[in-house]
Amino acid sequence: MASHLTLRMAWHDNKWNGTICQDPEKNSCCVGSRSLLSDRIARNRNLEMEVANAGKKIDSLVPSYLPPCYWSSAAFSPRKQKIIHAHPFRKYEETKKIEETLDGYSMFSWPFRLSFTHSQKKKRAQGDYPRDLEDKRIPDFISKFDPSESIVFFYLNYDNPISGEEEKYALVGCAVLNKKIQIPPDFDFSKDELKKERSIRGRQNFPTMNWAIQVSYDFKKQGIRLPYHEYREYIKEYPDESEKLEEIRVLIEEPSLIFGFKYVMADIDEDQCILLLTKLRKSIDIIQQHGIVNFSREQKLVNQLLKKAWKRRGLYPGLSNVLDLVLEDEPGTGERIVERIRGNLAPDEDLCEKTFSLLLNQKQKVPKYLQEFDTEIYHLRRNISQHTAILDLLKKLSLFLLKIRQIENIVQQDEDSFAREISAEDIVRNACMHHYLTLESKSGWRKTASEILSVNWL
Repeated sequence: MASHLTLRMAWHDNKWNGTICQDPEKNSCCVGSRSLLSDRIARNRNLEMEVANAGKKIDSLVPSYLPPCYWSSAAFSPRKQKIIHAHPFRKYEETKKIEETLDGYSMFSWPFRLSFTHSQKKKRAQGDYPRDLEDKRIPDFISKFDPSESIVFFYLNYDNPISGEEEKYALVGCAVLNKKIQIPPDFDFSKDELKKERSIRGRQNFPTMNWAIQVSYDFKKQGIRLPYHEYREYIKEYPDESEKLEEIRVLIEEPSLIFGFKYVMADIDEDQCILLLTKLRKSIDIIQQHGIVNFSREQKLVNQLLKKAWKRRGLYPGLSNVLDLVLEDEPGTGERIVERIRGNLAPDEDLCEKTFSLLLNQKQKVPKYLQEFDTEIYHLRRNISQHTAILDLLKKLSLFLLKIRQIENIVQQDEDSFAREISAEDIVRNACMHHYLTLESKSGWRKTASEILSVNWL
């Protein structure tokens, strides 16, 4: 299954079309404390220059001036833009710069959660920045996303005219990734400069990489932008119909979704993607009913995206993680085994039953198509004997896209991971798991089974 991507935007009064705002003075949202890079935008924004050049391409004044909102202000523009990244540290703003071309239908972002140490223990050992940030964390993060499969979801933080009063994230739209994401370049530091910087307390792992990942997507053919701007214009003319804008908003309110919108750029799984697309489809259906704008193309597209997402997910998205848990080895082997079995299923065979039958029948010869996993299947067969009392539970958990640790918490009945006492038999008997079973993942966000199933997946 593909991983998907959330990208935060700063509010733009001209639909993120690659131009300076039409009325920069009235756009206070982009410099609000809960926008995107708000401190940097507020510090570097030249309002007088933007007012004098309102509506022009954002790179029309380069190199003398580049609007600091350039990370997202050309997100839905087909034109390329000339970009000059200045180092975010004030003392390096003028001396450390990187020139880059921002492709059409692209924007910059960065996974800030991965980029700092959070616990005091790690801060003492590594300083402010993880030692493996540039050679592992960022490459591993980027490798999760597949062109033509991964979906990019665009959203606004609280500083925006759509959901700011409620202090909720607002979805702007989505598009399908169409290009492999590349590792960003480094700023040019000399050995002496780097040595001096890394001698400062807390900066022993001071990074040279430019914290700006360029993400490109097929917005023209496989992209959706909700018509917030068009509705705002409509309401100016028909103020008595202001509720129509509220009806089409897509707000991020579900606890199972919110963690994926907290750190500017983040990865989300297939179930979260399906929930977002479902919410988006509901909004688009209402837009069509209103008749203010024609969204027939978007209506067709969101249904296509949902169909593909359901196909990627399949009926047993958690089966590979169940196998990895039983195998007690590095994650990933279970997925390869499941995919190989899936590719060799007869039309009337069930993937989960076929897999467990293979593991439980110790005398059955390993099929030729699985012989490269002979050693792993041997260990799976040996270990599954320790779980015979909960085989039905493992099969039930295969229906859900749960992380290995989440599955482990259920299997081991980890009290800290449950909102209330619940037995394995209760979970097996209740096909929809509509108990308030709360599972906590390594990343800290909490997901309830009731929320997972709120869109009638079973």
